[in-house]
Amino acid sequence: MHPTNLTEVIQYLEKKVEIATEMGLTLDGQARLTTILHVRVDSFRVDFGNDPPVRVTPMQVHLKAGAKPVRAQTRRYSPTDREFLDRHTRALLDHGLMYMNHRSRWASEPRIVRKKEQDSDPTADPRMTIDTRNVNEKTEQMP
Repeated sequence: MHPTNLTEVIQYLEKKVEIATEMGLTLDGQARLTTILHVRVDSFRVDFGNDPPVRVTPMQVHLKAGAKPVRAQTRRYSPTDREFLDRHTRALLDHGLMYMNHRSRWASEPRIVRKKEQDSDPTADPRMTIDTRNVNEKTEQMP
């Protein structure tokens, strides 16, 4: 990890420990949490990186009988949200965390979620989530 990013990650994690302490985390808990976070500091990122892929068994999705593909309708987004979606999607593509599939019969819509920090820092980015409720309704539950 680049030293600048490492510094940012450590500052961010220390801020989160402070918040947890303000919310009632004991001094013992604070010490344990700080130790865990510092041991695992390389697991956290402030930006996407070119990390090697995680080796996991691909998930098998089983559709319910008679399930038909779902394509979410395109939503209208504010110019600011549209710019964020374009930038975020480009970063995901550039780092190989997603790929374009124009032939897919399935599509779920992105949702823009505001973060608390945007109240005090209007330049902070929101979070992009994907609304998968319609797709989830058509799949069998995992055992």
